[in-house]
Amino acid sequence: MRLANAVLIDRSGTRPVGSGVFTAGGLGCIRAEPAFVFEPASLTVAWSSEGSSNGQSLAVPVGRETPALFLPLPTRQVAGAATCAVEGPNLALALHLSVGETRSVSELLLAHWVRQVEDDYRTTYSEVYRLPFEEMLRSARSRLDTAGARLAYITGSVGKTSTKELLGYMLRAEPSYHTTDSWNYPHEHCAQIALNASWARIFVAELALGDHLWRIGNLLPPDVFVFTHVGRVHTKLFPTVTQIAATKAAAAAQLPDRGTAVINLDVPAVGAALDWVWRGRVRLPRVVGFSTRADSGARLVHDYNGHTGDITIHDTALRRRLTVPRELATITNPAHLAAAYGAFEALLGRPPEVEDVAGYAGVPRRLEETRVGSKILINDAWNANPLSLAALLSRLHEMRTSGARVCAFLGEMADLGEQQRQVHEQAVRDVPECVDTAVFVGRTYVDLVQPTDGQLVFESPESLLNSPLFETIIATHDALAVKGSYVTRMLGVAERVAAVAANTDRPEVAAPVPAT
Repeated sequence: MRLANAVLIDRSGTRPVGSGVFTAGGLGCIRAEPAFVFEPASLTVAWSSEGSSNGQSLAVPVGRETPALFLPLPTRQVAGAATCAVEGPNLALALHLSVGETRSVSELLLAHWVRQVEDDYRTTYSEVYRLPFEEMLRSARSRLDTAGARLAYITGSVGKTSTKELLGYMLRAEPSYHTTDSWNYPHEHCAQIALNASWARIFVAELALGDHLWRIGNLLPPDVFVFTHVGRVHTKLFPTVTQIAATKAAAAAQLPDRGTAVINLDVPAVGAALDWVWRGRVRLPRVVGFSTRADSGARLVHDYNGHTGDITIHDTALRRRLTVPRELATITNPAHLAAAYGAFEALLGRPPEVEDVAGYAGVPRRLEETRVGSKILINDAWNANPLSLAALLSRLHEMRTSGARVCAFLGEMADLGEQQRQVHEQAVRDVPECVDTAVFVGRTYVDLVQPTDGQLVFESPESLLNSPLFETIIATHDALAVKGSYVTRMLGVAERVAAVAANTDRPEVAAPVPAT
């Protein structure tokens, strides 16, 4: 769980937490957006001043559909500085504020004021959502222009959320707003622009695939456009990679001449799609390419050290390198850092430093790697497609090569249309060489997989969890990965694997996994 885009709201207006001072005991609150909430929870919020508690705390319920939290400022006296500590499942956050003058306000009056702030928030949302689609886009663009704010879009078949979250983190010292979680619809973007244009000067949003991208590209074009990758994802909607790439690139059709496109040069369809949507333009935006290959002509060449886990970005234009050690940040794909590097430089006019990246904790449920007892767990159970599966298999092959005994629980992939069977057949061929044991889950796999000593298949997550083999599989492997999506209920498998692994250690001599 995360809390994102924390702002202080009081009679002086709205501003980022930590920017300026507030009046202790006055009318005000902190607004923050919960992200990556996978199940309902309760947060504990407590205020303290200069290291000592002022005795005020409250419990705040939160769920996946909670758009924002509104945390009242303390009504009791604080001095010098105040800290708002928020704790919950996998969350421990401290928000630090400077205190100006101290006043006295009743808790009843403060509660009434905060409710009014919440009502204004919901009213703005509703007003934006009720607008005709094109009018909504034009209104958002007008707000950005009036505020002098810049807009960055992140799109691609994979890597959108990871790149957006990393870029949002790198911009944390700026007056910037980034869409939370995986929310990627234009109504959400326009509502957040309406709510935050008074203080934010940078907006970062990810874009979902759809025909609406043509209208977005013309009526709400970005200043920076990041295209991470394109491949056979959502082929139920758009049958070919060329169609997918062209539709995504449409969001950059009117990218200004002064704008920047940051694109993956390792995927030719990305550049070809932008060439197509820009056909006929006399002046083109700046293009910053990133690649794994030094001979690609890319400005940014990314490199991964498999031994240390360090990631290095070589900026050929500035003749500089950015190396991020594995212990400083959790970045699961070097391409995400390269894309975020290019966008950061385009937005701020300077390249990022290690300090901008240090402390980044990655995206929950996306190649999320943790250690439980003697075992390594990889939770990649939020989204599944051929490209993200390939990224997971690359990591598992690396672990197996280093001597770990590896098992992967693999849920079926959705939204592949006519390519559904073909893509899963390829997965069945690719997976065995990367793992010691492959556990396939879902009806599509049942028709394709022949159980063997190293290859099992179950019709559903429930049948896997009820199998007597489940705990044996966990006990006999060093590394356990769960791949799938929330639609196929593989999150429940990931949680159960973690629970069993916490109470299970691998025997000295691993027992073979029996076939079903």
